[in-house]
Amino acid sequence: MEALWVATAFALGLLASRLGLPPLVGYLGAGFALHGMGLRETEFLHRAAEIGVLLLLFTVGLKLRFQDLLEPRILGVGGLHRSCQELCVRVCVRGAYRS
Repeated sequence: MEALWVATAFALGLLASRLGLPPLVGYLGAGFALHGMGLRETEFLHRAAEIGVLLLLFTVGLKLRFQDLLEPRILGVGGLHRSCQELCVRVCVRGAYRS
């Protein structure tokens, strides 16, 4: 069963690359397609997925530069996101205590 998952993810990842998309799009498509067909993941696939996400985040961290985070547009959008999140949390908490 694991071979089917890996082969499908490889094939769709390769197809996505040929179409000029990131291979991650193909991997996600394979997961959605196989899950939609009723196939469920095994313990091995769960562990492999965790390792894959860990490696993806590590690669992103290697490419991240601190100077990029100090750009005004990054700080502005991050600050706006944080403010909206704080507002939503406060509204939800206040609503929960009024009930």
